[in-house]
Amino acid sequence: MFDSSMILDSVIFSSGTTKTIIYESGMQEIGEVVCAVGVFDGMHQGHQFLIDQAVTEARQRNLPSMVVTFDCDPDELFLPNEKVKKLFSNADRLAWLATRDLDYVLIIPFRDELAKTEPRQFMDHMFTTVVRPKSIHVGQDFRYGHKASGKVADLRKWADAHQCCVHAHILVCDNGLPVTATRIRDALAQGRLDEANALLTRPYYVRATVVRGREVGRELGFPTANIATTQPYATIADGVYGGYVYVDDVPYKAAISVGAPATFQGVGPTIEAHLIDFEGDIYLQDVKVAFVEKIREMRSFESVEQLKETVMANIAWARDNL
Repeated sequence: MFDSSMILDSVIFSSGTTKTIIYESGMQEIGEVVCAVGVFDGMHQGHQFLIDQAVTEARQRNLPSMVVTFDCDPDELFLPNEKVKKLFSNADRLAWLATRDLDYVLIIPFRDELAKTEPRQFMDHMFTTVVRPKSIHVGQDFRYGHKASGKVADLRKWADAHQCCVHAHILVCDNGLPVTATRIRDALAQGRLDEANALLTRPYYVRATVVRGREVGRELGFPTANIATTQPYATIADGVYGGYVYVDDVPYKAAISVGAPATFQGVGPTIEAHLIDFEGDIYLQDVKVAFVEKIREMRSFESVEQLKETVMANIAWARDNL
């Protein structure tokens, strides 16, 4: 199970003026707030809009703004035998929330007991003992409680009994289609990186560890970092990308290859990145890999010289265009 203490440490480090709190029984009451509620798994346009609406109303009413979320994606609990293809880690999701100009981020530990709670008791658990929401912002498809049986209509009934109003927002659309995490995952898997990044409003990235590789790039004169992701991220289509590799939070322009190299037989899917103007040994170091633009598809080459020429062109593109 995800370690909540790790989340809190990560969020406070980058939280600015936002106070991040992990819910626990008997904790100090916060009082009246305007809040947005959700998992915010994609940190995308729609989630940004929802949070911004709550912040705007809070300022107008001179009340603290808050996001109420969970320490993990509920699908991790509901689908324990499946690898949930996440866009971002829980730590990154919560750290991002702490950058949204909020007064509070309240993190609810999501465990079996809470997952089996009926909708009314679910809301009581989240709110009545710690905060008194005067206004709640959710998406129109918001679901909560045991087997996601609670709907917006149920939330409004609960809110009416607690002198609170509910704003259920329609899904934000881009090019006529709703902005959802599923749409972003599909765009990444189908090679539409520009679309995915536009919906996210920033380059898609993964966190990973540098591991030992075949060192073919070094033999060709283009040393690469062989990268193993640390969790089951959403699939990104095979291809060569321009992007950045962050080493100790310092970004380096990079040409990034995703997938099995077609020229070399018997080699499985990999992520390899050539960091431009970087010198040093980053073996076993944790890095962040951001994908800015797709340069080309993966393809095989008739000769090593042809491969080298193409790699040189990829690196030149990344150097000149990023």
